[in-house]
Amino acid sequence: MDRDGKEKITTVKMFKNPTAIPKFITSLGANPIKRPGQLMVQFNAEKNGSMAVKVFGANGKLAANLPMTAFAGLNNGHIHICDLSPGTYTVHFQMDGIKEVKRLAVQ
Repeated sequence: MDRDGKEKITTVKMFKNPTAIPKFITSLGANPIKRPGQLMVQFNAEKNGSMAVKVFGANGKLAANLPMTAFAGLNNGHIHICDLSPGTYTVHFQMDGIKEVKRLAVQ
């Protein structure tokens, strides 16, 4: 609506920045996490599929390999960390060529 009260309906146009780095993991918590517990993960997926989740300890060794089912759009999931010892971990997420790495502290 203009200042003079005139209204005009226009179409909404979607803008996608081709040079922007896609935001894959939108939310990760709680961090630090207390044992036993679950790490809640919220992520975006372009299409249905599977997301690879690998958890590495501070020594670089694979501590957990946890695939997650993904559906097109915003997804909510959780990772059980009951078997992880207290310490710092690196969590690698990968799906359809998109990779993201996050750090996690387990108490």
